[in-house]
Amino acid sequence: MQSTDPHFARASGNQPIRRLCKRILRGCSICQRHNAVPFKYPNMGPLPAERVTQSPPFSFRGVDLMGPLTIKNDRSEDEKRYVTLFTCLVIRMVHLEVAIDLSTRSFLLVFKRFVSRRGVPLKTISDNGTNFHLAETVLRQNEPSQCSEFSFFLAKHDIQWSFIPTASPWMGGAWERMIGTVKRALLKTIRRRKVPEEILATVLCEVESAVNSRPLTLIGGHDGMNDVLRPVNFIYKNIHHGMEVIPSGEQCYEDPVYKPTPEIATQSDAKKAIAEVEKLTAKFWDKWKTECLIELRDRHVLCGTSYKSSKQSPRIGDVVLIDDDLQTSKDHWRMDLIQDLVTSKDGEIRSALLRAGTGRCIQRPLNRLIPLEIHSTMTTPEASSSVQDPTKSQKKPSTPHERERPLLEQKQRSQ
Repeated sequence: MQSTDPHFARASGNQPIRRLCKRILRGCSICQRHNAVPFKYPNMGPLPAERVTQSPPFSFRGVDLMGPLTIKNDRSEDEKRYVTLFTCLVIRMVHLEVAIDLSTRSFLLVFKRFVSRRGVPLKTISDNGTNFHLAETVLRQNEPSQCSEFSFFLAKHDIQWSFIPTASPWMGGAWERMIGTVKRALLKTIRRRKVPEEILATVLCEVESAVNSRPLTLIGGHDGMNDVLRPVNFIYKNIHHGMEVIPSGEQCYEDPVYKPTPEIATQSDAKKAIAEVEKLTAKFWDKWKTECLIELRDRHVLCGTSYKSSKQSPRIGDVVLIDDDLQTSKDHWRMDLIQDLVTSKDGEIRSALLRAGTGRCIQRPLNRLIPLEIHSTMTTPEASSSVQDPTKSQKKPSTPHERERPLLEQKQRSQ
């Protein structure tokens, strides 16, 4: 721009050369493609009910896979294994399982083990992995299919399954954050070693125990760790992880015959013990409401969009570029047409349905869509309903004299 001004200044005199150059550059289609910014993504809405509703552990949970991890089999050959991570959306507890591969059958076997140990969830949220989609289809079947016994076991549990939009991992941040925690723990334990599968399963159990023992609230007061709320407190009372090693100088005697302790020798004492456990559980939930939820709400309010975005609003029929992480250059990004806008529960538009040239529809978040100054001329139902008949849009005479004059002229011509 600065090198262009002197050449035009002598010929154009006092005309606004800089403004003219900017207008020409704004009209360049190549520059528009490379300088365009995505739509503005709305700020975070209120926390969903699955995050703030008191419920049994793993009633609402997110699921994802991480890996691969390389192990050594019995023949000292390298094999790949994956870790399936289930995250409770309420108390932030995790459950880890080893998956042989990324197939749907392997995931369904992992899911069956999870249900046998943690119970049947009410709602499951995941990304758009093909194995998750096929597993959700199997779970929705009302009749047993190919593997009859296995499919019937899964189909008889009415489980609600929902998916986040494609290429929007921040919508699954509740479990993506826990994947990062588990990865750091594995990096500090096995590092790059290729361990047998049995050792990997043992390490995952220890990592799960350590992650579930982390504090959910700030550590304060004089009670130390006794006053800290942990995910494991909602399932086990005063649990101590780790195995105590008996010193070599001591002898291990046989366990004596079981005798009930004096505290629970009678039925009334047993009822008192159960009441104490229920009272302690209620205390944990009160602490979860008064401390954990308040801190979660404060952090949630601070989350917002700070990237540069377009001032345009998405419209049905707009042609947009799809931000593709696999392609670094915008020249290779695909252009699609906005077919519909998806409205979230809080009334904000956060994603859109796109129609590709092949006719396939995909869903992408708004901050992955870059608007171009192109609008389709296709007729939508809303647009077609708004088009009026040309004969009805004619202006009617405003006075009786104007309405009667054509009739008088017609009579004069007939005479």
